[in-house]
Amino acid sequence: MPGMIDKLNEFELQPVKWYFPEVGMEITARDLCTRIDRAAIQLVNYGIGPGDAVGLMMNNSLEYVVLLYAIWINRSIAVPLQQRASQNVDYRTYLYHFHQTCEFKALYYDDDRLQETLEELGKLADAQALKTDWLDTSPQPVADPLRKTADYPSDMTCFLQFSSGSTGAPKAVEVTHGMMTAQVDALATNHNKCIAGVTQSSDVESGTWLPFSHNMGLFIGVIYPVYVGTANTIVSPSFYLSNPAAWYRLVSERRIGLNFVTSSIHTSTLRALTKVPAGELDLSCLHLCLGGESVSPVVVRRTEEVLSRFGFTPEQIHIGYGLSENTLTATCSRPGRISTQHFICHANGTIEPATSDTPTATPMCAVGEPNHNCTMTIHDEHGNELPDLVLGEIHLAGPCVMQRYFRDPERTSQVLRDGRLLTGDLGFSYQGEFYCHSRKDDLVIIGGRNLVPDDIELATEALDFVVDGGAVLVMIMEEATGQSKPAMLYETDTQPDQQELREQRKQIQQAIYERCELLVSQVVHLPPGGVERTDSGKKKRKAVKANYLESKSHRKES
Repeated sequence: MPGMIDKLNEFELQPVKWYFPEVGMEITARDLCTRIDRAAIQLVNYGIGPGDAVGLMMNNSLEYVVLLYAIWINRSIAVPLQQRASQNVDYRTYLYHFHQTCEFKALYYDDDRLQETLEELGKLADAQALKTDWLDTSPQPVADPLRKTADYPSDMTCFLQFSSGSTGAPKAVEVTHGMMTAQVDALATNHNKCIAGVTQSSDVESGTWLPFSHNMGLFIGVIYPVYVGTANTIVSPSFYLSNPAAWYRLVSERRIGLNFVTSSIHTSTLRALTKVPAGELDLSCLHLCLGGESVSPVVVRRTEEVLSRFGFTPEQIHIGYGLSENTLTATCSRPGRISTQHFICHANGTIEPATSDTPTATPMCAVGEPNHNCTMTIHDEHGNELPDLVLGEIHLAGPCVMQRYFRDPERTSQVLRDGRLLTGDLGFSYQGEFYCHSRKDDLVIIGGRNLVPDDIELATEALDFVVDGGAVLVMIMEEATGQSKPAMLYETDTQPDQQELREQRKQIQQAIYERCELLVSQVVHLPPGGVERTDSGKKKRKAVKANYLESKSHRKES
């Protein structure tokens, strides 16, 4: 299979353009490749060579695209990083943690506010801090581009993808050229399968707003459009988050045919789109893939309702399951409407299909079938493969599965066994598709019942005063009894008074009981920003719980 640098050489000849609306720039495939070639030479001149780690703390931009491919051409290792640290974490500490893992040779940035911090780190770590406006952007073609002659073995590391940190400390997944190519090939295959039978013209393009520091943004915004040779539109996360409707106007105008989004961010988008008059947008070409976290049937149904006003059909929404350790996705929903089903999860791990009027049944969306180059199985705690309708841990195998965490053999040995990736996610199979139930770490057992925090959180987030994605269920140990009890932490965008807090508490308790038949005695209000999220919008449950316990401890001390 041709590698991504081979695909870049083919892409150079395509009559397509990439559009960067925030700076009003449109660039041809040939011009893009010329900029990449010049940047690759500049990296060599800066002493950056094969195997050197290059940190990228940048917003989505033309310069980011150019640097990524230049780094890969130079056989160096790209390390996409967030431009900000988590709450209560100093950015210097954040960056130094990553440097201890990667040993940066250089750090590229585009925000002047980072200059002092990066230059300070550069002196400590012997790494160059380079601003992107120093890039050579001359349009003059390079006589003998490095990409035309260099060799790129499939087992060569091309970038480090740090896990989101939503389930703990970020880990550096070592992504090779072979993994990258196998993943983008799966994306292209899945997309072609999904559009079969659905009307779509030949002039559609790709596009993204997701940050390139997240693998969804990296693949759909930088890698996929080169692999398939298509036009592309790139904006920053702030462009999207400040005005989702403006992004969808671009989708309509540019005929963007494939877009990824996380479920929690997408939920808030739908509210904004309800204000756009019906028929004002044309989304008939768009295929929308929800991923990065569990997807509720409520979100799918709401998506169908809102987007149908713009020519979008139920067959154009898809779900993918994946994780950084598998490069990106492992599954895609079948062509047609997403499969939804009600299930009862028994305490012994058996799953029973049920009807929608069964009080204890939980509605779930299938995450689809494994990619054509992926094997997905369900296993018990002893490693035995399980049949349909039995809850167990999801295992993955195939060319997208990582070989190791970067320079971390101990944690690598914990998740790789006999060529299989132990995902830490619980799921089951049914009628040829897979259902993702929960993280092993997130599953809570109350009164002998297996409960998934997402279901309980959705009941809370359905209330008008709770911000989208603003509920987190945690287990808190009671000092008096030593027993763990569920507590619902919720965020609002205003500061309610005491009477409002009491009323909100009652409504949350009632909503949870009606949906999940669970009594939650502790309901805790968080101020705006209290539910910490990753750069793609996923909740960082462990961080939210830790921050709450820390603030609770401080209140006691005072």
